[in-house]
Amino acid sequence: MQRFLDERLRTYPRPGEEFISRKSRKHPTRYENIMKRLTKRYVLKAQVDRESDEVNEGELKEIKQDISSLRYELLEEKSDAAAELALLIQQLGDKFGKNTMRQ
Repeated sequence: MQRFLDERLRTYPRPGEEFISRKSRKHPTRYENIMKRLTKRYVLKAQVDRESDEVNEGELKEIKQDISSLRYELLEEKSDAAAELALLIQQLGDKFGKNTMRQ
C-alpha cells in the first residue's frame, strides 16, 4: 500500500516543482500571455494619458497667455475711452460755458 501511495504521489508534481517546471518551459502559458498583454495595455494607456496631459498643460499655458493679453487690451481700451470721455466732457463744458456767457 505504501508503495502504491509513493508512486501515486510522484506522478503529481509538488507545488514548488510545478512552478519551476513552468518557468523552464520555452513556450509561455496562456496565463503568462494574458498577463503580458495586460501589462502592455496598461503601459501604453499610461503613456497616452501622460502625453495628453502634456498637451493639456500646453493648452492651459496658451489660454493663460490669451487671457493676460486680453486683460491688457481691455485696460488699454478703458484708458483710451476714459481719455476720450474726458475730452468730450471738456468740449461740452467749453460749449456750454460759451453759451451761458453769451446769454
